[in-house]
Amino acid sequence: MKPDADHSMPFYRQQIRQIAEAISEGVILIDVDQTIRWANAAALAMHGVDHASALGHTIDEYHANFQVKFGASPSTAPIPSVESVAAGKAQRDVIVEVTPLGGDRVKWVHRVRNLVLTNESGSPVCVLLVLHEVTMDLQIQGKEAALGQAIAAIQPQREHGLWADAEALCSMAPVPLHVLDADMRLRGVSNPWLNWLGYAREAVIGRRLVEFMTPPSALHFRSRVWEVPQGAAALHEVECQLVKKSGTVVDAVVSTQVTVDEVGQLVRAIGALIDITERKQCEERFAKAFALAPVPMIIHRLHDCRILDANGAFLAATGHIAQAVIGHTIEEMQMLDSAALRRQLEGGLYASGQLRDIDVRVMTVAGDYLDCAMSADLIHAFGQPCVLLALRDVTECRRNETQLFQAIERVMQDTTWFSTSVIEKLAVLRSPASARHTASEIKDLTRRERDVLALISQGLTDTNIAGNLKLSRSTVRNHVASLYSKIDVHSRGEAIVWARERGINIVWRASAPTRGMSLEAPL
Repeated sequence: MKPDADHSMPFYRQQIRQIAEAISEGVILIDVDQTIRWANAAALAMHGVDHASALGHTIDEYHANFQVKFGASPSTAPIPSVESVAAGKAQRDVIVEVTPLGGDRVKWVHRVRNLVLTNESGSPVCVLLVLHEVTMDLQIQGKEAALGQAIAAIQPQREHGLWADAEALCSMAPVPLHVLDADMRLRGVSNPWLNWLGYAREAVIGRRLVEFMTPPSALHFRSRVWEVPQGAAALHEVECQLVKKSGTVVDAVVSTQVTVDEVGQLVRAIGALIDITERKQCEERFAKAFALAPVPMIIHRLHDCRILDANGAFLAATGHIAQAVIGHTIEEMQMLDSAALRRQLEGGLYASGQLRDIDVRVMTVAGDYLDCAMSADLIHAFGQPCVLLALRDVTECRRNETQLFQAIERVMQDTTWFSTSVIEKLAVLRSPASARHTASEIKDLTRRERDVLALISQGLTDTNIAGNLKLSRSTVRNHVASLYSKIDVHSRGEAIVWARERGINIVWRASAPTRGMSLEAPL
């Protein structure tokens, strides 16, 4: 080959060369007389040579340096297809395998197309061969094909192992268990599965699982459950309804373990079922009782106190609509007046699982407050730990108690003619716990100690008390010391406060020696 000098090369060839040097594809320029005129660096690299002369000066010399196969068929020299390409016969995307002379295996694989350049009269002046390296692509395709053949060869063995394991599992399972293939057909079932639903094994094997479901459950299973999430290995506690051979509908929870192939397609699913029919029936009965109960009740989540349901009695008592209650927390409903009250509620529930008659105030939609006694129990509802709160409206009862206490206060403003027992009973009505405690403490005092307490309450000194009681000062001091010890005080002021804190006035009456003292109006 005699390369053109730059000054003698036609201008169009210089342009072709500049373009070819800038692209990654190989380009070989061939004259109409099949002389190889020039090749760019990419074309030289695709033949493993450093300069164009190593390709050969002509197509014949090219054949002498390289063995060529057109497609997958061996070619003999001269190769008509190569000559036809070089002569300008249009060819596109021809696969050519190239091997160096003396080589024993294909070294390069090129995808070749040609482009014929003509002069103003339309006569061919040269041919451009454009080469694209596809050696690596074909090697990858070959490996993929080989891998596919290998997988196809072992697939039957793998599937046989999968179903053999499944059948062995079903034969030993002590619970209702089934094995499905990719079409949702039953490939195996356990004896408890058959006994529960009442079918014979030959009546179910090969049928689709959805054939044994109610229509809504079948639709749910097809549209949602069977579409295994990407990367998921199991589906846990999916509720469904199955139909026994007798026609009875039973509720079940199914947990499914899935097996997928190399591309993520489901191959096998093993499902274990739990009969929850009785639980569902209990839940339905509870829901009816909850809705119809005359006692205001709500159900809220344990962990965040968010209300999940409220019955009609609660909505009627508070004036709220369901949308304004459900989804809100009990704090947002202002059911608990303080954080301390919520801690008391939570502490009682965690300690014993229940709480009884806690005083709370519940705000109505009108802004009024209801005084309620609240009881609480831990339950499992809506698939999670919850709390059932029941409210007993005690607003009217508290109002009646207030009116009773006010009446007692008015009556006890003048107790001159009441005996000690009457005063004590009135005190019990007003403040049951403290009044019972006060009555027992008064009865612990002797008659003289009561006399001394009455006179101390009137502000008398020991000398004055001694004169009134016709006792010596030392005897009075002994009675005072004994009195202080019994009521646990250390001064006259504390003794007077002790009497007043217990809602009594103690008055000594000289004209009633047998009584000595009396209990008068509560302070």
